[in-house]
Amino acid sequence: MKSPKVSAKIKQHILVAMADPAYSRAIRAMLAVDHYRLSYALDTHSAIELLQKKSFDAIILNAVPWKASRKSQGRKIIRAAAGTPVVVLPAGNSGTAAAIRAFGVDARYLSWNHVDGALLAATISSVISIHREGLALRESEDRFSRVFRSAPGMYAISTPKDGRHVDVNEAWLKTMGYRRHEVIGKTTNELNLWPYPKDRKQLLKEMAKMGSVRGFDTQLRTRKGHILDVQIAGEMIEVGGQSHLLLVAFDITERKQAEIQIKQSEERARAAEKVISEALENISEGFSIYDSEDRLVSWNQTWLDIYQCTLENIRPGMKFEELNRIDVKRKVIDKNWKSGEDYLKERTAHRRRLKGSYEFKLSSGKWVSVRERRTSDGGIVAIQTDITEFKRIEESLRKSRDELELRIHERTRQLREEVEERKRTMAALRVSEQRLRDMAEAVADWQWETDEKLRYTYFSDSARKALQIDPARMIGKTRSSLVASSFDDLQSEKWLQHADDLKNFRPFRDFQYAYKHPEGFILHLRVSGKPVFDEKGKFTGYRGSGSNITAQIEAETIAASAQRQLNDAIEGISDALILFDSDDRMVMCNSRYREIFSPIDDKLVPGLEFKELSRLVSKSRIFTQADVSPEKWLKERLARHKKENMRYEQSLNNGRWVNVTEYPTSDGGILILLTDITELHQSEEELRKARDQAEVANRAKSDFLAGMSHELRTPLNAIIGFSDAMRTELFGPIGQPRYIEYLDNIHDSGIHLLQLINDILDISKIEAGVTELNESWFLISPAIDRALRLVKSRAVEGSVSLSKNIPRKLPLLCGDERRFLQVVLNILTNAIKFTPGGGKVKIIAKLENNGDMVIRISDTGMGIKKADLKKVMTEFGQVNNNLAKPKEGTGLGLPLSKGLMEMHGGTLSLESKIRVGTVASLRFPAHRVGKG
Repeated sequence: MKSPKVSAKIKQHILVAMADPAYSRAIRAMLAVDHYRLSYALDTHSAIELLQKKSFDAIILNAVPWKASRKSQGRKIIRAAAGTPVVVLPAGNSGTAAAIRAFGVDARYLSWNHVDGALLAATISSVISIHREGLALRESEDRFSRVFRSAPGMYAISTPKDGRHVDVNEAWLKTMGYRRHEVIGKTTNELNLWPYPKDRKQLLKEMAKMGSVRGFDTQLRTRKGHILDVQIAGEMIEVGGQSHLLLVAFDITERKQAEIQIKQSEERARAAEKVISEALENISEGFSIYDSEDRLVSWNQTWLDIYQCTLENIRPGMKFEELNRIDVKRKVIDKNWKSGEDYLKERTAHRRRLKGSYEFKLSSGKWVSVRERRTSDGGIVAIQTDITEFKRIEESLRKSRDELELRIHERTRQLREEVEERKRTMAALRVSEQRLRDMAEAVADWQWETDEKLRYTYFSDSARKALQIDPARMIGKTRSSLVASSFDDLQSEKWLQHADDLKNFRPFRDFQYAYKHPEGFILHLRVSGKPVFDEKGKFTGYRGSGSNITAQIEAETIAASAQRQLNDAIEGISDALILFDSDDRMVMCNSRYREIFSPIDDKLVPGLEFKELSRLVSKSRIFTQADVSPEKWLKERLARHKKENMRYEQSLNNGRWVNVTEYPTSDGGILILLTDITELHQSEEELRKARDQAEVANRAKSDFLAGMSHELRTPLNAIIGFSDAMRTELFGPIGQPRYIEYLDNIHDSGIHLLQLINDILDISKIEAGVTELNESWFLISPAIDRALRLVKSRAVEGSVSLSKNIPRKLPLLCGDERRFLQVVLNILTNAIKFTPGGGKVKIIAKLENNGDMVIRISDTGMGIKKADLKKVMTEFGQVNNNLAKPKEGTGLGLPLSKGLMEMHGGTLSLESKIRVGTVASLRFPAHRVGKG
């Protein structure tokens, strides 16, 4: 039979303490040995020793027979257990009660009278589970406490109802400026924590609805009264069985300030854009701008009106030629004046010349003159002017001479007929003259009449539409009873004067008042009236007319508000601003301008001429340039005034710098802005000083490297010479073969170090400007062949193929042939070094159309990342490449080659692509290339 599989479950280790052999056997019989591993301790001493040496899952403490010694022994074992769960087995009810009193209520008790294996195993399992859950809970609480204390956010635990603080972390205390004892137990009201208590109510409302809250923006007050902008996240947690708020707040004050600054910048930008837009829209001429590619950029409404266009068929980016063809297709141009093709040819030709103006006739009958000029960026500004009236006058003058006699004859005949007509109509005019005169004096939206007690007795039918009410509802009421008391005071001077006019039967005109409509809205009315008397001269009432001027009043209110907003915007900008009208007289300036020109603040009044203002400034010691010669400064300032695109800098005597800019306005005036550029000037000065220091440091470095290179070459030459003599055994054999290998390493290392020093010396000479070229005319093909022979063995060793393509008739090159060979060798060596086995290195030369000679050396290596191209062209600049041999290369070959090419007036450039290869281009300028 197969033996049963042994359970892989870990056995629980149980200590059986104070049980004699009989009780121990009974316990062992009750517990399955497959689930438990039992250890026994008959007395207290052995039990404590086991607890100190081993770890137990639980302890079974035998309390039978019960006696005084059992009490002290059991307590010692429980203390030594250090939290290990204990199951007590007393005898009978009296023994159980005694054990409970002796050992406390933390232990589990089972009477020997009732215990069995299942009950004992269940009890052990229960106490172990409870113990482990308690440990896990304490560990979880410890982790939460550590996270809570050290978290960077401002954590706080408080009661939901009154915000009484149970705990806060160090970040909360540091940010809010409190000590812990000043916060714990205090409510938010006692700490005066929330500037806006409604925010806390809203937070509680959202948490009650969602159970948590995220991204809640509000403000908190610190101990010193500072207001912080914070963003809060919160959860509902239980502490001691009761719900509490766990809130974490992050200080976003700096972010809020940044958002405010961004918003202010956007508002200033929108205000500036609005001023420019309004200026363009308010000019009476058509205005359009095209970019350097003759594409439409911007226009005003007058331009659209002239060409009868709408925003539906015009869009930015349309070519000028396309717009002209659209005009012809839409028949905007008068076809009787000129055909479409002729117009396109003439318009295009004039556009190329940009001389004078171009006149054309529209199908609407209007004549337009176009003036165009080119902008600094290559674009074109076009101004379209309506010259229809001018053309009409011109045509009229041509025809006036021929038509003069005919018009005189026709006018004479018309005068005779008019005299006869006047006689016929004179009688009818007399009848209606009085009625028409009364109506004409007060023609408006409606007519009205009152009785002698000033109560309305009549309204014309037009009052229904004008007042949006049945006029019958106002019959029998006086004007004062219908007034809107919230707008008009019947005891005001206006109403008292009106009442006096009515009392003395005087006519009145354009009396304005507010009327409250039955539906609640307010109408603004204007009435005129005259008293009416019967044939006996008795006053019978008033008769007059009225108008609804609500729209006019509202428009005036909006205009006044807009004017206030404009004034606020002007005052809010950081630049100093002053505005002059077309007569060069001051209109207004903002407070920033008055601040800069405070010495003459009392003279800055509307009407001040620009010339007089400049004279006052030249004598006020505001600008440093005016201190030396006020007359010279004044002359230069007046010469700059009103010049196109005028912009210049001035320094103030208080140490600040300003940029002065003049902008022409649409009405012929001038807007002058002074912008503070002090920080820009300071930055430029700091950059200049840093550049000078860098140049001094670079020269010192070059001098040091040049000197050190010469000092190192002398001992290195000695090392190379002696090692070469020893490894060739010039003066006799060397007994130990390993020494020959060492000498080879010494010799190769010396050669490598000497090459490095030579490169450093060459670079130092180039940087110090002491390198001289031994120039001559030479053919590059032999020099390139020599370079290929020198690197051939290295290419064969690396399994890299070499090839060249040099034209036979390539002209001579003027330069230092040795330096040319040095550059080509450096590039070829790098190409072979970074090309894997089986790869190719190719060198080609050609003469380009502009006369430059270019030599390109390409490889099929792993390539160089775009981000590393700049690095490899600097001294000691190397990049990681798995193909490079260990300890090869110094990072000086490319910088040295670049310097030598620049000494020839040429360039060295690299183009590379990862896993494709690299191309190095040597370009010599045309003046160094022979003519044939």
